[in-house]
Amino acid sequence: SGAGESEVYITDLSHPTKPSVFHPGVKPNQSADIACVAWNRKVAHILASTSHSGLSVVWDLKLKRPVISFTDTNNKGQRNSVIAWNPEVATQVVVASEDDASPTLQIWDLRNALAPVSELVGHTKGILTAAWCPNDPQILVSAGKDNRTLCWDPSRSELICEMPSAANWTFDVQWSPRLPAILASCSFDGELSVLSLQDLPVADAVNGYGAEHAHVGARPMRAPKWLQRPCGATFGFGGKIAYFSSASAGVVSVADVPTDTHSVNRAYELQAALESRNLSEYCSAKVAAATNEVDSEEWKLMQVLCAEDQRQQLLGFLGLAAPQEPPPPPPPPAVAKAAEMAAKAATFAPITAADDDPAAIFSQLAVATEQQEVAAAEAEAAKAEAAKAVAEAEAAAAAEAAEIE
Repeated sequence: SGAGESEVYITDLSHPTKPSVFHPGVKPNQSADIACVAWNRKVAHILASTSHSGLSVVWDLKLKRPVISFTDTNNKGQRNSVIAWNPEVATQVVVASEDDASPTLQIWDLRNALAPVSELVGHTKGILTAAWCPNDPQILVSAGKDNRTLCWDPSRSELICEMPSAANWTFDVQWSPRLPAILASCSFDGELSVLSLQDLPVADAVNGYGAEHAHVGARPMRAPKWLQRPCGATFGFGGKIAYFSSASAGVVSVADVPTDTHSVNRAYELQAALESRNLSEYCSAKVAAATNEVDSEEWKLMQVLCAEDQRQQLLGFLGLAAPQEPPPPPPPPAVAKAAEMAAKAATFAPITAADDDPAAIFSQLAVATEQQEVAAAEAEAAKAEAAKAVAEAEAAAAAEAAEIE
């Protein structure tokens, strides 16, 4: 609760017969009547207060002191009447002025509280009350001395619609905690009005201010959050589905929903074979899986057409030429190693030193020469080992031929 001389009190009602009362912290030096207090919707130990002097303070009950205070430097004489927290953004508040000279609602972001983020201008006299819709942060209702109750979209700084006017000043508006579209307002003529956003006339919803106060350029009233679809989907041609959800932030996604998984798997196998350029093995697998001779011959022909030596194998497949002779066997490992060593010995290591550093060039040349000599010696040893291996292979082949004879 708030009182005069910037007094803010916290009352613990755990024991109603003996309530505990304490201060949230040291009050500011600027003394004024507290106009409104409000608990943060997201952080339980954060409290905000605003005063008739235009100063707004945010209190931290754990630290027992104010964490930030702010005021509009462009209008130091502003007389605040309301402060309310955004139901979803924990660092955003709205502050209303009851000054007839500046009847505005200011949206403040406490992460940068040097100036208001935006201002909502529409009332002709001071604002006495404002309430942020707990079910949709893009709906804010305000009322004041001009007997009007206005509904705003604070994210766009636009007026959505105007509620039916009262016969006197409206000093309080509250949203229903259970019915999202219902709110109640009280005026100084002693009347309590229960209003609904769904029962507004079409003119009010389209023209913003209604027939009496036409608002040029106002957008049509959008559907509130509790009436919007949380998700949706529709099917298209080719097994595609387009869908959206409230978590996707206005993004529509398109996905494939195959109905014939067998055909899809076969298509994936063919695509993988095309990407890897391994069509010959793909056709060979199809030949092995063929259920009749016709399919087998067709896939054999496809395998021939996908081969690298297509012409020679096609002639052999048609019986117009002898089948291709098998390739010669690879050389023994010792012979291959000897050839590798010889190639290495004939290769010079590159010189990477700069042209203006001769000492480094010669140093690298010496190292390269030494490496070349070592490689040449290894090549000679490998060559001798290869010759020995070839001789042993020839002797073994000759002995085998003699045994056969």
